[in-house]
Amino acid sequence: MRLRMLALLLTLTLSVLAVGCARSAPDAGALLSAMLEETRPLPSGACYRLLAAQGEEGYASAELLAALFGEGSTPVALDAVEDGAFYLSFTQPYEIGVFLCKSAGRTREVAEMCLHRLSRLRSYYSARGDESAEGCVRVFGRWVILCFSHDPDAILQAFRRARG
Repeated sequence: MRLRMLALLLTLTLSVLAVGCARSAPDAGALLSAMLEETRPLPSGACYRLLAAQGEEGYASAELLAALFGEGSTPVALDAVEDGAFYLSFTQPYEIGVFLCKSAGRTREVAEMCLHRLSRLRSYYSARGDESAEGCVRVFGRWVILCFSHDPDAILQAFRRARG
């Protein structure tokens, strides 16, 4: 009996330690905030979170998501996203998207959605005569990052540092 209690206690202790040491994925909003902090000066804009509920700050409505990433409707690729956040500038060619996919196997469809967005951004700013910004879409494990700015490399480096 005493041996069973000791074995049970040891098992419970190891379970607690294992859970405490498990590394969970960082929050997309926290990563975006850290990236924005490192890429100052920041043009006027707003942050949006896919997990924000209607009425909360940063809520991304279906209409907004359809306009940004879809063709009039919310893109199916967002079904592959577990968490996401993005920053849209109101005044300059500057946009960042950070998407955590449900699995590494689903990053392709989210990356394609982001590439479509990037193409639209390039067309829009090119038509305005502003081709100073560069853009890229990168996959890091389950993360898909969309960068459109004058220095996307700095944004990607900030992501790497923030993710740890």
